[in-house]
Parts: sequence; structure tokens; C-alpha cells
Amino acid sequence: MQQIDGSGKKKEAQSIMHRLKKKWHTLRSKYNDTPHHSFHLTPRIKRNYNLKEVKEAWALIIESAQFIKEHSKLLLGLATIYSVFSYFLVGGVSQIDYAALRQSSEELMAGGLDRITTAISYFGAALTGGLTEAPSEVQQITGGILALLFWLIVVWAVRMISAGQEIKIRDALYNGPTAFISTILVMVVLALQLLPAALGLFTFTIALTEQWIATGIAGLAFAGAATLLCLLSLYWLTGSIVAVTIVALPGMYPMQALTSARALVIGKRWGIAMRVLAMLFMQLLVAALILIPIFLIDNWLKFDWLPLVPLFIQVLSGLSLLFSAVYIYKLYRSLL
Repeated sequence: MQQIDGSGKKKEAQSIMHRLKKKWHTLRSKYNDTPHHSFHLTPRIKRNYNLKEVKEAWALIIESAQFIKEHSKLLLGLATIYSVFSYFLVGGVSQIDYAALRQSSEELMAGGLDRITTAISYFGAALTGGLTEAPSEVQQITGGILALLFWLIVVWAVRMISAGQEIKIRDALYNGPTAFISTILVMVVLALQLLPAALGLFTFTIALTEQWIATGIAGLAFAGAATLLCLLSLYWLTGSIVAVTIVALPGMYPMQALTSARALVIGKRWGIAMRVLAMLFMQLLVAALILIPIFLIDNWLKFDWLPLVPLFIQVLSGLSLLFSAVYIYKLYRSLL
């Protein structure tokens, strides 16, 4: 009797494993339409990569800027709405705090620190959030949700305009956030893909602070491991960044968006990564060319009642997110 019960449980376990394997093969056949498989060399005959059809970074930057200029009333209106809501719901640079910081920096300038160096240090502080108070957890969540909603709104508006339809700001605000839940799920996958980079940087930081690095070889080993983990995250993120745009399409589900993005970026991941990094570098350069002179002008005027620096920083944050959404959408269209 015990042998019968034992064989019955064994058959039941085998049946469960058989059903799980069948379900797994069904999912792979449904969503895995690429020739690549983990730990297997892809045959050369199946490699059909063509990065020449993808526009270069400079062409995408010019096209995105021209697109925003041609539809400036709608897109800049959306960016203004985002900047205002972001300032009042999340927070920004306080004019009172900045005026106090400027006054304290004047004492440093008396000690030999020139104005240009001070302006550059202000710019670095603006990039790292040093000009604002540390946001609370509620502010961080609110800021993330607001940025994600604005991204969806801009992608929807760009898609409608590219299709030749005339829309208003109201249409974008009402229809853009419909893919919010799907986008949240894609962002969860994106966050998981950032874990290797976070682990590598955390380990390298701990190794420096705890003085684990006693020799140059050990330092190179830790730095090399952290670099490889960061490159792995960057490799994965190229597909997920495109998926964030694809998931905004009507009737698109998260798994479909990730699968479609994976098929589009196959063999082109590093080229796409370089284009995204070029976009970020261009935005950093433009921000420096605008904010550093603004810091110099503000230090020259010394008007405590004029929120010149907070205003420009808030406007640039909205324009940066707007340009990024348009750029990534144009990049996605060039992959098709």
C-alpha cells in the first residue's frame, strides 16, 4: 500500500513538472522570436544585423529639436505644466536657501575663489541635487509618478502628431496616461536590470571605505568587476528603454512591449546605448552653457527677490524630460 502511495506521489510530481515544462516552452515559443539563446553561440547565418538604418545621434538630436520647435505651442505647454506641478508637489530650489548659499560663497571668493569656479561648483551642485533639500519618501514617489505620467503624455502627443492628427493639450493629458499600469510593470523590469550595476558600485564603494584595497591589483580587480556589472546593466537597459516607449502604444501589454523591444534592438544594443549616452551628454552640455552664465549673472545682480536660478533650473528639468521623450521615440521609429 505504501509503495502504491509512493509511486502515485511520484507520478503526480512528474505530471506537475511536465505541465510546467510545457507551459515554459509555450511562453518561449510565443515571446522568444529571436535567434539567440543563453549560453549558446548564435550561428553566423542567423545574424542579420543592420545598424546603418538607425539614425546617428546627431541626426536624432537635430530631428528632435526641430520637432519640438515645429510643435512648440503644444509640447512646451506640456513641459510648463510638468515644471509647475513638479515644483509645487515635489519641490525645487528655494530662493531663500540659494541666496544664503550665495552670500556664504562670497566669503570664499574673498579667500581667492574666482566667480567662474564658483559658478561651475554651483552647476555641479545643481546636477547632484545639492541646491535643494533632501526630498522625503513621499516627494520621491510623487516625483517618480509625475515624471512617468509626463513621459506617457509626451509619447502619446508625439505619436499623434507624427500620425498627422491635430490635438490639444487637453487631449494629451486625458489620453496619454492610459498605459500607466503597463508602464509601471516595464519600469519594474528596468529596475531589476539596474541591480548588477548597483551591486558593483556598492561593492566597490565598500571596498574603498573599508580599505579592502591594499594593492593596485586589488583595486583594478574591484574596479573591473564593477565596470563589467555596469556594462551588463547598460546592455539590458537598451531594450527596456525602447520598451518604455512601445508600451505606450494602444493595446500593448508589458510582456509584448519587452519582447518587441528585444527583437528591435537585437545586434544593435551597443549602438543604441551610444546614442542614448550621446543624448545625455548633449543635455549636460546645453545645461552647462545655460546655467553657468545664469549663475554668473545672478552673482553680479545679487537680487534676493529675483528667483532667477530656481526658475531656470525648474524650466530646464521640464525641457530635459521633454527632449528625452521625443528623442527616444524618434530612436524607436528609426529602429522599425
